[in-house]
Amino acid sequence: MRSEAVPWDSENGNDGFDGSSRFWCREAVFDIYWVAERDAGGHMSAHLTDDLVLRPLETELSVKADDACLRRLAEALGWQLYVSSVLNDLCGNQLELFEDK
Repeated sequence: MRSEAVPWDSENGNDGFDGSSRFWCREAVFDIYWVAERDAGGHMSAHLTDDLVLRPLETELSVKADDACLRRLAEALGWQLYVSSVLNDLCGNQLELFEDK
């Protein structure tokens, strides 16, 4: 698994990140994209974006996954845990300040 996050331009008062996390297995690579934003209370909330991508590595996958299937896969992989870890590293948040929405 690999994650990257880019902070938003803070000039407009937003406090958040655009991010991606990549999961590998023998058959495929799964790229998830997410957005995290800090609310007025200091809590971070993260949301998956609509551009989840599952790419085969060597041979085509036997099934075509729709958006609902990809979101279930992201949930099963525990994407929120990885994102909260990335945010903790980036901004020193306490994990209790992370909210899954």
